[in-house]
Amino acid sequence: RNGSAEFDGHFNMETGEGDIGQLGILRKWNYRDTTKYHKNPCNVIEGSAGEFWPPGRTKDDITLFSADICRPLFYEYEGTTSHFGIEGYRYTIDKKTLGNATRRRFPHNQAKFFEPTTTTEDFFVAEHSAEMTGSTTENTYNGHSSENTDEYSDNDPDVINMGNCYCNGECTPSGLLNITLCRYGAPVFISLPHFHKADPAVLNAVEGLRPNDKEHSFSITLEPTTGIPLEVSAALQANVHLHSSEIVGLYNNVPNIYMPMIWFKLKAQVTEEMASNLRILLALPIVMLCSGIIMIIVGLCLIGAVALLSLFGKKRRIPQTDATTEKMVDNPEKKTEMVFIDKMDNNEDDNVKSDRRLYAKP
Repeated sequence: RNGSAEFDGHFNMETGEGDIGQLGILRKWNYRDTTKYHKNPCNVIEGSAGEFWPPGRTKDDITLFSADICRPLFYEYEGTTSHFGIEGYRYTIDKKTLGNATRRRFPHNQAKFFEPTTTTEDFFVAEHSAEMTGSTTENTYNGHSSENTDEYSDNDPDVINMGNCYCNGECTPSGLLNITLCRYGAPVFISLPHFHKADPAVLNAVEGLRPNDKEHSFSITLEPTTGIPLEVSAALQANVHLHSSEIVGLYNNVPNIYMPMIWFKLKAQVTEEMASNLRILLALPIVMLCSGIIMIIVGLCLIGAVALLSLFGKKRRIPQTDATTEKMVDNPEKKTEMVFIDKMDNNEDDNVKSDRRLYAKP
C-alpha cells in the first residue's frame, strides 16, 4: 500500500468488480485472513483498509483494519456534518472499540468458530452490543469496576465477549487497547489523547489531563453517495503500564497506573477545489434527470406543433366560378400583365394536364 509494504504489510482487498458494495473490503493482510496476535474470532481480518469505501453509505457502523495495532477498529455513526458545502456522515471511535469487554452476538452457526476459523466471511455479520460493558473480574482497576449493561443474556451461548480475546493476558480498563504483542512485546497501550472516553479511574490516576471531544476524537467523515472520505482526524496516545516490582527496588512503591508518554493528531481533508469538483459530480445525476425531462417536454411540444400545422396549414385552393377566372401575379420587381384563362370544365380533373390557354387582356 503506497509503497510501504515493509511497514504496513501486504493488503488484499476487494476491487468492487461484480459487487460495488464490496469495494475496499479487506480480505487478507500479509497473505493471511487472520492475525497471530489475538484469539479467535478477534484475530479475523475485516473492514476497510481506509483508502476505499463502498458508495451508498448508511448510518450503520463502519470497520477499519489498522495494521499499526494489528486489529480492526469499529467506528460508530455520530451524525452529519458539512465540509465545504458537502454533507458527510461522521463516524467516531467510541464504546464498541474502547470497551475492553464489549460483546458481540454471532449467529449460532458462526459462534462455534470461537476456536479455529476458516474465512473472514464467517464473522462479517456479527452484531455489536449497544453499550460498553465490562465484568467485575476482568475490568477492575484501582478499585473501580463496571457491570454488564448490554441487551444480551449472560447465558446466551452465541454471545462472545470480544474483550477477552483482545486482552492478551490481563484485561485493561475501558478506553485502553493492548498492543503489546503487535509491538514486539513492548508494554504499550493505546488510547485516545488525555484518556478521552476512558474509564474515569484511568483518567483520575494522572494529573494534568483535560480531555475534550473536539481535540481528542478519532473520526472519519464520508460522503454518503460516493463513499469518498471528506475528512480524517486521527488522534491517539501511547501509554506505558507502570506497576510495583519486588525485584527492582526503584519500583517497589510505583502505583498501578497507565502513564501517558506521547500523543499525536493527524488530520487530512479534501481541499476546496476538490470539494467543488465533487459537488459537480454529485449534481450530475440531477442535471441529467432534469435535462431528460426537458428534452421529453420539448419533443412533445414539437410533435404537437407539427400535428397542428398539418391539420390547419393545408394548402388553400383558388376559388372557382362559372365565369372566366382572373389571376394577377404581383411582384414589385417584375412587370405584371393582366391575363384571362379559359373557363375550366367542372368535370375536369385538377391533377390532369389540360390544353387551356392564357390570353393577354386587350
